[in-house]
Amino acid sequence: MPGKVKVKILAGRNLPVMDRGSDTTDAYVEIKLGNLGTFKTDVYRKSLNPIWNSDWYRFEVDDSDLQDEPLQIRLMDYDTYSSNDSIGKIYINLSPLLQYEIK
Repeated sequence: MPGKVKVKILAGRNLPVMDRGSDTTDAYVEIKLGNLGTFKTDVYRKSLNPIWNSDWYRFEVDDSDLQDEPLQIRLMDYDTYSSNDSIGKIYINLSPLLQYEIK
């Protein structure tokens, strides 16, 4: 059965220092659900407490996607001249969102 998953990224708190020159972090968040696409927030520069208050990111999903694929959220540090660094990630099991019909 088709459905929608909506994700909103609000803020980060007490992030680790990733940019030693400024003692801050240039943080952004990647949101992914299986092969349904990846969304990214804007980069919040030079802060250890970023506030994104993002728009809603929407995924159109089937029940099988909710059963098989966790929602992946990765916190990243943006680097202009080198590869971006991972700060942390979480996998959220969405299968509890499924509603089973009782007969």
